[in-house]
Amino acid sequence: MNSEPVANIRKVTELDPDYPKGLRELADRPPVLYIKGRWPVPDRCLIGIVGTRRASPYGLEAATRLTTDLVRRSMVTVSGLASGIDACAHRTTIQEGGWTVAVLGHGFGFQYPKENAPLFSEIAARGTLITEFSYETRPDPVNFPRRNRIISGLSQGVLVVEAGHRSGASITARYAAEQGRDVFVVPGSIFSSRSVGCHRLIKEGARLVESADEILEEYGLVGSQPSISVPHPAPFSARAEGLTTVEQKIVNLLSSVPLSVDELVELSGWPVDRLAEVLLSLEIKGRIQHKPGQLYATKT
Repeated sequence: MNSEPVANIRKVTELDPDYPKGLRELADRPPVLYIKGRWPVPDRCLIGIVGTRRASPYGLEAATRLTTDLVRRSMVTVSGLASGIDACAHRTTIQEGGWTVAVLGHGFGFQYPKENAPLFSEIAARGTLITEFSYETRPDPVNFPRRNRIISGLSQGVLVVEAGHRSGASITARYAAEQGRDVFVVPGSIFSSRSVGCHRLIKEGARLVESADEILEEYGLVGSQPSISVPHPAPFSARAEGLTTVEQKIVNLLSSVPLSVDELVELSGWPVDRLAEVLLSLEIKGRIQHKPGQLYATKT
């Protein structure tokens, strides 16, 4: 359970003037929202970014590049703080000095998934955490599909990066379509099970996108100047353990889902010998774990 005091949680009802306009339009809007972090969310274009928990290197790279370009045009990102694509979108937004909103499928008495606890704290400090569930509500699987309507409801559009046949990302996209929001989809490999949901959405009329400019164009932001990111100090964990910029980049690429050395070489663009030195250093510092089969993941 999370030891954060209840006093740090803001309660906003649908009768309050700062209740989100996008949610107020919904017939199934939550009557109460519980919020941590900065509030209200700025009056900018909000984009939902969602995808599979078991993201591939391709999916993580696509999410990172698109999120970076969208945030640099002052867009606010919205996602669900799940592992994989969600966490990548939140983390990239924070690294770019942007504002990200995480919608939870449980109460603030819990932090789920466990490996995202540091990210939870980062968003509470620099962005916004939102839930419709009371403090003691556990992260029950039935809650997560329901919270997806809030992700789409807060957003002007939803971007899907990798989604399986039956996935939460696909549910969010369907909520978005029903709510009259735009649905953007990154295409994937025809040989990957992670692309099945994406390709089905495209066949059903979602807009295929290959760059952030295609999304920015939809909202008249292509010609806008890149926003100036407000520099933030490195996360406490990085400062405390003295991570170098190179080491931090590798930590940012990893999650609880293991990646192989070959995948890390592809994502980082570094030669194997240089990467091996960095991985060994991170192991010694206790930030990552070496798994059988030359796989690496974050320490849980």
